[in-house]
Amino acid sequence: MKSVGDLLQAFFSGRLGPSASGEAALREVWLRLTGSQVAEATRALTLRRGTLTVQLNDPLLRQELMYRADELALLFRQAGFPQVRRVRIQ
Repeated sequence: MKSVGDLLQAFFSGRLGPSASGEAALREVWLRLTGSQVAEATRALTLRRGTLTVQLNDPLLRQELMYRADELALLFRQAGFPQVRRVRIQ
């Protein structure tokens, strides 16, 4: 099993495209940033063209995270995903 650091390094070096391993690194950072309750309510997490799209089951969590979208984008950049320019909550 690879560490998050190894996955991030591989992702940024181009060895990982939008693959399961790249998505696993995104999910790991998402879990660390939002906690297990939000991570469990998350249906999908995708990164395309600088936009991280998050789909949630819980409407209350969805609304709360919509207000924190800019903050989440900044936290993702600080966590090693500089390509995340925007977070869209659905």
